[in-house]
Amino acid sequence: EPTVGYVYHIRTGSISRVLELHHVEAMTSADAAFAAAYPMDSTAKAAFARRGRSLRKAASFLSLVQHIKARAPLKAIGAALRDPAAIGHLSMPIAVRLRRVAAQVRRGGGEMKHAGDLIAGDR
Repeated sequence: EPTVGYVYHIRTGSISRVLELHHVEAMTSADAAFAAAYPMDSTAKAAFARRGRSLRKAASFLSLVQHIKARAPLKAIGAALRDPAAIGHLSMPIAVRLRRVAAQVRRGGGEMKHAGDLIAGDR
C-alpha cells in the first residue's frame, strides 16, 4: 500500500494496472455512504453521477482484463456483453502489447503461444 514518501516505479513500457477491482468496489461503497450522509446541490449531484458512471466503467474494464489474463474467454465475453464500453478501453494496452510483440519479432525472437499473451504478458 502506498504511504507518505512512497515512490512508485513504473517499468518502461509497462501496462500493469495499479487500480484493482476491489479498490473500485471500495470507492463505490464509500460514495454510497457519502451520498446518504451529506446533502448535495444539483451541480454536486451531477458530478457525483459522472463519478459513479466512471467507477462503473472502470470496474467493467478491470473485470474484463482480469478474465483475459485468467484466460477465461467466456467470462471475458460476458463482461464485454454486460458493458460493451469496456472493450474500448482495451485499445491502449493492446496497442502497447502489439508494439512489444512487433519489437520482439524485429529482434528475431519470441512467438506468441496464446492470443491472451497480448494482454497477459505483464503478469
